Amino acid sequence: MEKQPAVHLYKNHIDRLSELSGENTLAFRILLFFIKHMDDNNKLAVSNETMQRIFERSRPTIYRAIRHLKDNGWITIEKAGASNIHIVNKNVARAATINEFI
Repeated sequence: MEKQPAVHLYKNHIDRLSELSGENTLAFRILLFFIKHMDDNNKLAVSNETMQRIFERSRPTIYRAIRHLKDNGWITIEKAGASNIHIVNKNVARAATINEFI
C-alpha cells in the first residue's frame, strides 16, 4: 500500500485552535498552511514574499501573524542563511502517513 501523507493533530489543542481562529484569523490560516505543507520534520521554508502573495496581505501583517504564532507556542523559527524555516510545534501536530492510523 502506498504511503499517504497525513497529519496527526492532538486533541488537547483543538480548543486552542478554535480560539486562535477567532482571535487572529490570519495566524490561524497561516498555521494551517504550515501544517498542510510541512515536511516529515514539521518544517517549512517559505519566503515572506510568497506568504504575502498567497494570503494577499502586506509584509508587516504577515510578520505580525507569524509573530503571534511564535509568541503563543504554535511554531518556532530557525534561520537558514537569509531564510526562515517555520517549525510547527510537534505537541500540536506532526507529519504522519495515513498508514499509521490504520
